[in-house]
Amino acid sequence: MARRLLLSSAGYDALAAGSGEDALRILRRRKVRLVIADAFLPQVTAAEITSQIKAFDPKVLVVLLTGAPELPSGAGQADLVLIKGMAPADFLARIAALLAGESSAGAKAT
Repeated sequence: MARRLLLSSAGYDALAAGSGEDALRILRRRKVRLVIADAFLPQVTAAEITSQIKAFDPKVLVVLLTGAPELPSGAGQADLVLIKGMAPADFLARIAALLAGESSAGAKAT
């Protein structure tokens, strides 16, 4: 919820999904450029949700959030992996860079 408010306050149209299944339903109904997902969603792995999103629309950017010290299995399929707890300004800068296609956003983890 906090990230949704942060993204909204920065001018993004942020939608929320309660599960990976809900996220896929939203993708089928709305044009979405970017999905930010917890790397450890209940009932679906990071690799599964990323694969499902990319299979539906390969142009959708996928950002995985993790609080784990090691990258989750399948994280390499995501466009960006961010560590939970980063400063809001850094989070927004990384999202903006990814959306803009800047090479500095290409790092898989921060």
